[in-house]
Amino acid sequence: MKYKYIITGGTFDHLHSGHKKFLKYAFEISEKVLIGITSDLYVRKNKNADGIEKFEVRLRNLEHFLKTEKFFSRAKIAILNDIYGDEVLNKNFDSILVTSETLNGAKLINKARLKIGLKEVDIIIFDDILKNDIKISSTKIRNGQMDKSGELFFNELWLKINLNVPEKLKHLIREPLGELINPNDFNFAKIAPNKTISIGDETTKILNTKNINQKISVVDFKIKRQEIFSKFSELGFSRKEKIWEINNPPSQISKETWKTILSLKDNLSKLKRVILKVKGEEDLLVLPFIILFPLGFNIFYGQPDEGMVYIKINLNIKRKVFSFLKQLKATNY
Repeated sequence: MKYKYIITGGTFDHLHSGHKKFLKYAFEISEKVLIGITSDLYVRKNKNADGIEKFEVRLRNLEHFLKTEKFFSRAKIAILNDIYGDEVLNKNFDSILVTSETLNGAKLINKARLKIGLKEVDIIIFDDILKNDIKISSTKIRNGQMDKSGELFFNELWLKINLNVPEKLKHLIREPLGELINPNDFNFAKIAPNKTISIGDETTKILNTKNINQKISVVDFKIKRQEIFSKFSELGFSRKEKIWEINNPPSQISKETWKTILSLKDNLSKLKRVILKVKGEEDLLVLPFIILFPLGFNIFYGQPDEGMVYIKINLNIKRKVFSFLKQLKATNY
């Protein structure tokens, strides 16, 4: 092997295929590998910590990978509270493996080594791992754009076509996508209002009655496809909400729906509470919200004759919905 002891480091959030190839390369070129993993303190100080896994989770996933690949005996893991850590000024290191994003940190480490009389280490730059010409990143995973292998959840073709549910698949959408709950027993205190979406008039009215102040509410003034409401105030809204309108026919996810929900997501930080008023039906709109919104968002919707369904968006539910959407019939009408 070219090196005796190499330094690597990172946050290793939502440990993905890019991380794994990076670490495998380190073990290919060096006998021993020091892996620095950022602490929760470092993350809070230096990154947008929203959605980043806790240190214990990241460490556990890293150790599991090292053991699975039989690298554990050749690795040493160090906690990073800053870019240097307590280990990187050790005279035994002869190299450091970085990406283009962390190159400046490696240069600072070499400067610090020179100041205390140590030799500079070789800097090896590892190329970004791409999937379909798109970089695999923890940020994109947290944002709900891709899974840990780099597979994208959103197909841009959906902005140009309408997706219709064939009769043979309609039974699948009648099954709850999440946890059936009793809203009177559910602990809404654990729910962040700015990461909460209600879909359906009855569900929305219940959440408004409980003063949840959900960020987005999707309504069509109907319950069980019967026109019940005529004013937003009947659903418990204060009239201070921003109202967006879309057309979405029954048993369909229209291209207009995809465009509107994507725009909602992209402008979320600029918006206060939003009502999405649907002309047609909102029954299927839970699907594009699951696909487009970040991990950790909460969705509540009604399950006819069964109660309310609660979903916390994660990679598993995204994969399930993506698999279902690929079976739908595409039309231009």
